[in-house]
Formats: sequence, C-alpha cells, structure tokens
Amino acid sequence: MKRFFCIIFSLICMFSLVSCSFAPEPAEPGNTPFFPYPNEICPEIMVGGEIYYWEGESKRHYGTDEPYCTVYQMGDGRTFLPEGFSESGKISSVTDKTPTDEFQLKADFEAFGTVYTSQTDTEAVYILMTSENLNWPKEQYIRFISAELLEGCHVALGGKLFRIQWGGNGERVYVDKLPENAVHIGNLDFIGIDKLPENDFETNCPNDSYSKAFTGRKVFQNPNDPDHIYVLSERYSSAGTFERYLKCPVIKS
Repeated sequence: MKRFFCIIFSLICMFSLVSCSFAPEPAEPGNTPFFPYPNEICPEIMVGGEIYYWEGESKRHYGTDEPYCTVYQMGDGRTFLPEGFSESGKISSVTDKTPTDEFQLKADFEAFGTVYTSQTDTEAVYILMTSENLNWPKEQYIRFISAELLEGCHVALGGKLFRIQWGGNGERVYVDKLPENAVHIGNLDFIGIDKLPENDFETNCPNDSYSKAFTGRKVFQNPNDPDHIYVLSERYSSAGTFERYLKCPVIKS
C-alpha cells in the first residue's frame, strides 16, 4: 500500500502545482523539470528508526524567500534545503530491501549523500544526493516524507486530523455546495509542509488546486457530521469565479 501511495504521489507531483500563492512561471530553457524517482524501486530511507519515502526534488518557489514555499514541477534548476534542517549523517548503505539500519537507503541504484533533519519539522528529511551510474540526481536535495505525509496533507481540529485528500483524477475533492446546517467555525493557518498540524485550524497544505494560498481560508462544519470539514475554495473559468468547498474527512485512528 505504501509503495502504491508513493507512486501515486510522484505522479501527482508531476502534474500538480504545489506552491504558495500563485502558479509558477514556465521553466526557462535549460532548467531542470521535476523528476520522479529513478529506476523502478520507490526509494526509502531509515532515519531515527522511522522510514521516510521519496517525494521529489525540493525547489524554492519562484519569487519568494519563504523557506516553506516549494514547487515540485517546473523548477529553476536549483534544489533547496529549508531553514531549520541540519546535517545528521551520511547515507550508510544501499539495499533493495526495506531499510533496517540508520541512514540506509532502499533503491535500485547506487547513491551517496548527506542526510539533513529538523528537530521541529520531523515529518520530512532531505538528502543532498548524488547517484552513481545515472545521469540524475547529481548533488541535488531530495525530499523524503513520512507515511502520514505520503497519504495527503492535513488540517487539525479538536485533537483530530482531517485529510486534504486527492481524487482519482489528480484533483482534490471539491463540492459546489455546503451541506445543510454547516457553519463557519474558523480560518486556516498554514504552518509549513514538513510537519503535522497540532492546533485547531493549522494545516500543512500550502494551496488549493489553482495554487492559491490556504492561509486565512474559512472552514465550515455541520455540527451533526463531526467526520468532515469543508474549506472554502474557488473555481476559475471563462464564465467567472465561483465558490466551492474542499471536503476533508477525519482520519480514523
């Protein structure tokens, strides 16, 4: 199941814009686009006794110095290490099995590199990686994420996490109307992409399907349905701009 999510997430990243407040400009000639993982095996690495899964190159968003703003599609050719991450060790070995040793990498290609971790943003690690016998990656930061982040972004509310999920067509799950009796209960606060939210209305999802920032978005809930929340969003077309709502289910423990 985890391999399935890893493959799906890599494909989503290729065709989705993950940014802060506006869509990235087309890459200039010669710049490096997003790459899925090399070869056939979805790479994993063990850090602190936990397994982290390949998510893609880390790239700073166009026109911003904010450390949490990244885009995983048409980048500027330079990978990016967020603030707060520091060197923790080196890739210790490469295996084609599930990693069992600290800093051991699962892959079907030879690689070496430096592992970077954060004491506060513990759901992601970054590796300044170079592969051997492959054209890519070469001295590029690759982001690896926890199983929780691999399965989607989140919103915290009432001590629970609600998932900002993906539909089968690569779009987040939207509805055009709120359910009956739904009321405004608060506004979203984006805390960065490398951590799980803990406090009410915090989210680690930076934007909607149109790359518009989630910070400040209104959140609605039907008091009779505690298993879902709805985030105000918009749909753009030649006919104009229309409100719609991102439907987020609670993550069952």
